[in-house]
Amino acid sequence: MMTVFIVIVALLQAFLVHSDDSWHDSYHNLDQIVAKLKEINSSSENTELFSLGTSTEGRQMYAIKISGKKSENKPVMYIQCLSHGNEWITGTQCMYFADKLSSLYGSDSKVTKTLDKMDIVILPVMNVDGYVYTRTYSYMRNWPKSRRRVTYIGSKICYGVDLNRNFGYQWGFVKNQFDPTIERCHNTFRGFGAFSEVETRNVRNYLNRVGKNLKGFLDFHGHGRQAFQMPWKYDYGSNPDKAEQKRAATEAVRAIYKVGYRQSYYSCCEAVYTGRHGGSSVDWVYGRLKVKYTYEVSVSARSGYALSGVAQGLLAGINALVNTMQLSTI
Repeated sequence: MMTVFIVIVALLQAFLVHSDDSWHDSYHNLDQIVAKLKEINSSSENTELFSLGTSTEGRQMYAIKISGKKSENKPVMYIQCLSHGNEWITGTQCMYFADKLSSLYGSDSKVTKTLDKMDIVILPVMNVDGYVYTRTYSYMRNWPKSRRRVTYIGSKICYGVDLNRNFGYQWGFVKNQFDPTIERCHNTFRGFGAFSEVETRNVRNYLNRVGKNLKGFLDFHGHGRQAFQMPWKYDYGSNPDKAEQKRAATEAVRAIYKVGYRQSYYSCCEAVYTGRHGGSSVDWVYGRLKVKYTYEVSVSARSGYALSGVAQGLLAGINALVNTMQLSTI
């Protein structure tokens, strides 16, 4: 009898861990996010929690790998959030993905199909220092950069690099004579060189280790409009794979619509609000690593939608995207 009781309690605890979406409807500090990742990992048999490395201020950059059926050279999709410390909504999305993908494998046919086709690695907080800074000081809520000390101007100390301008593809691209990304105190400061920042190097080193198994890349950002955006970010021109990228993104958009959350797709630089710039993660992954299915996904909390509702739609989009990807053609 005692054995039966223990089993029932364990099952209820596992159910409560994964069935309650209320956790995903609030913003959490870094310690709470890490604790949740550890909880997800400890309650799942198909996950692996690990660190990509430490940040400028010594914090761990925790990621979680969620797997289905094991196979040699299994394809991998990598998803990252919060490269800008002020884009809190993206972290909630990544945490929802990690929770649901791990808990629904084996019971949800779409999730199971996704994870049997590809392993998914999620980095919920890339810019750990910048995120902690925005959480600690309310008047710095809109701080986007990292927290590396970069220069002195008189008695003023300037901190931080825009990590999405620090990757090694078209780093330092200048679109006009006035380029604020060279100004060390500007919110878009690109750094001292490609991969000058430890956070971008940690991501680079991990993805290089994944190597040719990396078949998909999603970088989530908290822009005001919902969009799947394709490379290039540094140039208005199309890339050779744009037609296939758009076809796959269209399937993701259709899946999102089916759960009642609207999303649009278009090339990065057809969306003028994003601005073109060098050193983006998507341009590096597509241009250097040759990953065809590379997207920057912008998202916002729209009126009438809970954070978990936004994430539910995007998870449907991810499932559709993975299952429409033509991996044999890569």
